[in-house]
Amino acid sequence: MIYVFLRRNFPSRPLVSLIGATAYLFNPAVWYTSSIWGQIETLPLFFILLSYWCILQKKIIPSHLAFAAALLSKQSSIIFLPVFLLVSWRLAGPVRTVVGLLFQLLIAYLVYLPFFSSPSLLWPVSVYLNRIQIGSGSNYISDHAFNLWALVTRLQKIPDTSVVFLGLSAGLVGLAAFILSYCLALLVLWKKKLTFPALVTLNALIPALAFLVLTKMHERYFAPVLPFLALAAAYYPWLWPVYVLVSAAHLANLYHLWWFPPLPPVIAWLMAWPNIMILIMVFTAGTLIMAFAYASAQLSQK
Repeated sequence: MIYVFLRRNFPSRPLVSLIGATAYLFNPAVWYTSSIWGQIETLPLFFILLSYWCILQKKIIPSHLAFAAALLSKQSSIIFLPVFLLVSWRLAGPVRTVVGLLFQLLIAYLVYLPFFSSPSLLWPVSVYLNRIQIGSGSNYISDHAFNLWALVTRLQKIPDTSVVFLGLSAGLVGLAAFILSYCLALLVLWKKKLTFPALVTLNALIPALAFLVLTKMHERYFAPVLPFLALAAAYYPWLWPVYVLVSAAHLANLYHLWWFPPLPPVIAWLMAWPNIMILIMVFTAGTLIMAFAYASAQLSQK
């Protein structure tokens, strides 16, 4: 999908498409997530990209069906839903967007139908939302993610119900920071003309923000950033160093405590807390640069 998007948008520059697709396809962090961790992050990301491809072609119902496939293959895909709905609203209008949402719900109910264990029509919704809340399998402030919370916990297993600010728990503080940032980003998207470079940059920024400020974050939750950042870097080449650095930091985070294959010099380097702080700064700086790229792309429009 990365190649298809870039080939369409850079018809006279096939090398741009090849570089963008290759940068993701042969990213060691992507391979490590799939082969060593055994995760399926690439599957929902394919469906999310497909949904954007369809909606930009004004194929509204297929786009919503593709997004439903993403939601059903990985609950964490819901993080992209507000952006997708806003794009659908802008390109298709409120009526067709609501119809598309109804199709998504219909698909979800059909998938859940064989497993119904309650007479309540809201049972699939409650099960889905419950899986989102407990999906990480823990309630730790930082579940081994090299994010801002790790600076507070130093990766210790501290519950996110712990009070950290003005009587509020870490979970609530992180959620409030994320929602506020998300709403601000959506407002910028709503007020200005919708462009594809800004759209893919925003879709890279949102999971990066979630990784940084939300609690219960696993190291693999940075994975959704990479395909969208590769697309954004095709339009803003100065983002390529950011892509390389955050990919390396992501791979290091995935490798930390997994230690496979065993590489003693790398293990020794990652065992030192100051080096982990460097990686946290890489994630933070990368996210801030993505935010700058998105804001400058949108706010520079008249």
